[in-house]
Amino acid sequence: MLHCFVDKNSSGDVYLMFEDVNSCQKAANDMKSRWYAGRQVQVSYVPLGEYVNRFPDTRRAASMAYEKM
Repeated sequence: MLHCFVDKNSSGDVYLMFEDVNSCQKAANDMKSRWYAGRQVQVSYVPLGEYVNRFPDTRRAASMAYEKM
């Protein structure tokens, strides 16, 4: 995992950036059937450019991830 952000002003949103697509897919598959705090975890993908716009400090990590795509 290259980046993690927990949105404390949300109802439990967590943003994760992974080094490659396979790691991302594995984490998504592992999490999508789990429950946390009485709620089922929902997984959705954010395009890399949108992620970097939301979290500008991830630009360097994103370039590393992009190279592996």
